Amino acid sequence: MKVTLEKAKDTIAEAAERARHEIASEADAARKFKFTQDNSDHDIIVELRVRMEDLKNAIQTLTDGTAKKIDDHEKRLLDLEGSKTYTSVMLTVGSALLVILSGLLFFHIFGMK
Repeated sequence: MKVTLEKAKDTIAEAAERARHEIASEADAARKFKFTQDNSDHDIIVELRVRMEDLKNAIQTLTDGTAKKIDDHEKRLLDLEGSKTYTSVMLTVGSALLVILSGLLFFHIFGMK
C-alpha cells in the first residue's frame, strides 16, 4: 500500500512540475510580448485572452492526465487487496485440510480407536 501511495505522490508531483513549467513558459512568452505603438489595446487584450485560453487548456490536460493516473493506481490497489484476501483464505483452507489429513493419517497408522 505504501508503494501505491508513493506512486500516487510521484504522479501528482510530476503533474505539478509539468504545470509549473507550462506556466513558466507562458510567463516568459508574456514578458517577451512587447508593447509597440502599432498595437492597440484591443490587440493586446485579444492576445492575452488567447494565451490565457492556451494556459487553461494545458492545465486542464494535465489535470485530466493526473486524475487518470490516480484512478489507475486506485484500481491496482484494489486488485492487490483482493488478491491478498484470496491468498489468505486459500492458505487458511489449505492449512485446515492439511491438519485434517494429518490427523486421519496419524489415526490410521497408529490404529487409535
